[in-house]
Amino acid sequence: MTWIGSRTHKRPATAEPASAPASLEFPVSVSARGIAPASAVLEHLTANECRFRTVVFFDPGDGVEFAYATSSGQIFVRGSVVARTTSGPRFLYRMRLDRMSSKELDALARAVNENHRRAASRNFAQSLNAVPTTDRLTRASVRVVTQFPLVYRTPKDGFRNAKAGNVSSGGLLMSCADVLVEGLPVELRFTLPSDVLRVFPEETAVLDLRNARIDYSPTDPRRPFEEMVVGARVVTGREAGGGGYRYGLAFTAIDGYQQEEIARYTHAVQRSRNRH
Repeated sequence: MTWIGSRTHKRPATAEPASAPASLEFPVSVSARGIAPASAVLEHLTANECRFRTVVFFDPGDGVEFAYATSSGQIFVRGSVVARTTSGPRFLYRMRLDRMSSKELDALARAVNENHRRAASRNFAQSLNAVPTTDRLTRASVRVVTQFPLVYRTPKDGFRNAKAGNVSSGGLLMSCADVLVEGLPVELRFTLPSDVLRVFPEETAVLDLRNARIDYSPTDPRRPFEEMVVGARVVTGREAGGGGYRYGLAFTAIDGYQQEEIARYTHAVQRSRNRH
């Protein structure tokens, strides 16, 4: 798939472990036999059970289902109500997912894990908006000076090697040996360096008040970077030493997850430099 001349892109699905963390709140439409679909809020979802709240009254043992949105479509979650409590004008239900096959439960666990990871990354990226830059200013798109290899291609030529000189969630500075004109669309492929992620803690302690214990889990910010494929256009250009050229590129086809990953990288670079 090419980014050249395209403005939309879906990040390819990647395999995840079959275990999934608790999900964030999520709007769904629950339905049961003899009852019209009704709005509900999903509070918790794993591969074994879920909790949701709604104004609709269900009895323990009732079979309930709802569609859970994923990056590749929908998964229909089916189970039986095992508990009901009152929460203001709404009812809070706990449902056991005993009406799904092992294959369906495995797919659900992967989807919950991916959605939780994306949501956590969005929250992480939002917290960076007020991070000061090296010139003591603030901006939503933090730019850091760095170097890593990449490949690019234009509408007429195949992939060629280049280097990034700085990067932000809005664009990067690219050094190469070719002459490119302003406004030219290019496709970029690169993997952000993961070694800088050592600045983040290896694991996070989570206090489980219900079970009176402390759980330790690997931190999401330490997750290694994957290859990115994004679209960009040439904004500025100038000659560099040694017969090469430097170009300022603005991203034109990049999804939210990729921007969040770049924000995670720029924050890690800043943290590592502040330590020295």
